[in-house]
Amino acid sequence: MSGPAAGAVAAAHIGQQSGFDNLIACDMGGTSFDVSVIVGATPSLSAEKDLAYGIPVRVPRV
Repeated sequence: MSGPAAGAVAAAHIGQQSGFDNLIACDMGGTSFDVSVIVGATPSLSAEKDLAYGIPVRVPRV
C-alpha cells in the first residue's frame, strides 16, 4: 500500500475510533501535500485524474 493510500486508510480508522466518520485528512511531506476525503468512514476512490494541461491518468487510486 502506498504512503498516501495508507494514510487515508489510517485516518479513516482513527476517525471512526474517535467518533468521526466524515473527515478531510492531510499528509504533508517535504515535497508533497496529499489530501484525502473520507465519507462514512470510507476513503473516497477515484479511477481518473487530470494532470497539468488536461492530460488524463486512468489509474485507480485512493
